[in-house]
Amino acid sequence: MPDTRLNVSLQNHERSEPQRAVPAHFNEYIVACEHLRGEGIFDEIEQQFRLDRSGYQFIDAVLAGLAFFSAQPTYSGLRGMLDEVNGRGWSQALAAAGGRDRLCSQASMSRVLGDIPEEMACRFKEQLLGAWTPAAPFSAYEAVLWRDCTGQSWHGFAIDGRVQPFRRRALCEGEEYPPARRRVDSLGAKPGYSGRKRADVQMETSILEHLGSGLYLAMNYAAGNGQLSDDFAQGLALIERWANARGLEPGRCFLAIDGHQGGFAQLRAALRSPVHFLTRLRYYEPLKDPAVRAQLAQQTWQKVDDSRSGPQRWATEMGDYWLGDARARLVVSCFEPTDGKKRGAGCFVDGLQYEVYACDLDPTAYPAAEVVTTYYARAGRQENGFARLDRHMDLEKMYSDCAPGQQVMMALGVWLHNFRAIRGAELFGELEPIDVEAAPRKLESADTLPLAPTGAPAPHAAPAAGRPEPASLAVGFEASHAWWQSVTRKVEQRIGGLDGFSYDAQTRQIGCAKGAYLGLSGMRQRGGRVIVRFRIGSPQACQGCPFRRECTSSTSPTYRKEIEIHMPPPATLGAHDEPAAIQGQDKAADAPTHGSDPADKASPSTALLGLRLSIPDDLPEPGDLHMRQPVLVASTFRNAFRKAARSLKVEVTKSPPDSSTRHVDYLAMTAARRQRRRKTWDERLQWNSLPQQANITIAIRAPLTAARLLPEANTPASDPPFQNKANR
Repeated sequence: MPDTRLNVSLQNHERSEPQRAVPAHFNEYIVACEHLRGEGIFDEIEQQFRLDRSGYQFIDAVLAGLAFFSAQPTYSGLRGMLDEVNGRGWSQALAAAGGRDRLCSQASMSRVLGDIPEEMACRFKEQLLGAWTPAAPFSAYEAVLWRDCTGQSWHGFAIDGRVQPFRRRALCEGEEYPPARRRVDSLGAKPGYSGRKRADVQMETSILEHLGSGLYLAMNYAAGNGQLSDDFAQGLALIERWANARGLEPGRCFLAIDGHQGGFAQLRAALRSPVHFLTRLRYYEPLKDPAVRAQLAQQTWQKVDDSRSGPQRWATEMGDYWLGDARARLVVSCFEPTDGKKRGAGCFVDGLQYEVYACDLDPTAYPAAEVVTTYYARAGRQENGFARLDRHMDLEKMYSDCAPGQQVMMALGVWLHNFRAIRGAELFGELEPIDVEAAPRKLESADTLPLAPTGAPAPHAAPAAGRPEPASLAVGFEASHAWWQSVTRKVEQRIGGLDGFSYDAQTRQIGCAKGAYLGLSGMRQRGGRVIVRFRIGSPQACQGCPFRRECTSSTSPTYRKEIEIHMPPPATLGAHDEPAAIQGQDKAADAPTHGSDPADKASPSTALLGLRLSIPDDLPEPGDLHMRQPVLVASTFRNAFRKAARSLKVEVTKSPPDSSTRHVDYLAMTAARRQRRRKTWDERLQWNSLPQQANITIAIRAPLTAARLLPEANTPASDPPFQNKANR
């Protein structure tokens, strides 16, 4: 950035309207630029993010993006904003706030975003949402913390993905037309599971959020089903660094995530991190066994506290999932659909719908009912957060045909969303301490499942013939590591002739040519052989697939790709014995039981991998206190910031005055000019920079209530201009 001088002054609000005032909907942009300039971030962007192109540079795209998002929802699109800014003569005033000569046009903006490499976009979003985000004054505020049933404080995080769908409509073909070109092809969108949305191809955005404050720590933009499993592992590492940087214990943080693609990949990543986790697990084979359901029905069930807008759930402990020496706790919830039909995720058996959750939270601090409540609190908070982003930032729109450029624009919108909350909180001065008494625990429970499944044995009924007593019941497909290696080899042989298919032995999923996944859906015994079945998650994944003809001749709309392989039973079982997952018997004597020390198990090379359900006889007693969720309403800070920013009166002047025409150098006085050498980095940056002798004056007139938005303003010591009416 050239050696310019920016003077910010706070003037009386009663003075006359400035003749060259910046429109009020760009005041947030001026405040954001003042922060970025004062922290030296603009200088870092100019030095670290350089594009190998002539004309406008990366910093110019950043300024245009900030100006657009700060003005929302004034404009319907980026082009409308840039056309009006350049048409009305606001371009140079707005660009001067960032140390540049003028804002670029829509065409130039599109070309700049298209020239951004992926590596640069990733570095930019990490720094923007990390080191370049100002410290939040409420990061350690009591209102952003979770309190468990023992009174301990927690920081909660969540990561979730959202689909950006695209339809591939038919294009006109013929000799009179030029070759067809789809804009979405340059974006790199791929087929995937779109949920309720209609899409032929899609992009997916995953965002890591601090649930208490509503601030976003990271985001990623990827094709198809995205990379949510990788994002989850990266999110765990980021949370650990976040906690260490603030002197917090990572073990007092948890990360909640949707059961994307079954939840097993998230489970494997989380069990090796000091940060706790919570997810939904798609493993319902044990619940299909009547004996298992009969035993679960005899346990103590806790009533799940909900918003009374959905079905009433009950929850209890289900057992453990062992992975090597790591153990995950399983919780099962149950409810009775009002219409008697399956709704959403889960397993529907005998008129009841079950859902399984995996976590490593202490059952004393987080009893089964609170695990379910916390999981759905994550969903509600993130869905509301996504709705606010769409309403205030229009992040669902396409700003670039290239994924890196689109990612840069989305990162700018997310950063400004955080900036509004942080600077808005500063308007309130020192936040008032809150004194929330820990309420005694009020978990309503029942000795048996208070729902009446149709066709299932009564809770007091004796076990079925040939079944073990419930106390010794253990289900799960117990197989050695060597057996699963043979399954891997068999699967790879089976899909070897299928183009585009691959197998992930860690997650036990088969990837198809479309980018969808066939998860492990079941195993059964037949004729002394074990049939292992992989099936795609939803029929929508196979609808409209361009490779469907290569997979099947079926025209059924409910068709789902399935792959079955036939294996000999594990060596620990006889040729005519049934696996525990089918028979429901505990035949693996060396398998760990609930409460056993992982150190007492076999070595990792011989340890049993997979699910082992060992239902405890005595459930742990929950803590004496009622769990409390965060109570901070961060949108109040954002609204206060926007209101205060709109009250500013901003005038930008530049001396010497700008010229409407650029100087045209028609003399080649240097050898570099005569030889048409490529320009240096500094020469490229200077193309749209301000002259070295330029002096920019930003005159801001504001009421006292908005003075805290300006870091250089000298405000008298007084009471905070905003007060919390609830605690006044």
